[in-house]
Amino acid sequence: MNSHGDYARIGDLIEIISAQGTPTGVRRLVLGVVDPAGLPSFRYLYLEGEDYKIRAAYARIVSRASRK
Repeated sequence: MNSHGDYARIGDLIEIISAQGTPTGVRRLVLGVVDPAGLPSFRYLYLEGEDYKIRAAYARIVSRASRK
């Protein structure tokens, strides 16, 4: 499993990491994913309990949501 935030999907549990790659200890569920068109394209995640989106590069997947 690739744990980079760019591979996160709705329902996954992620941990926010700093720009230096240090874990922050903050874990949230992914509620939405934004894949903007065009270049450069950065993927963004909407997280449970947050009213803003974060760049997927600043997230690490802790646990995948079950897929049926």
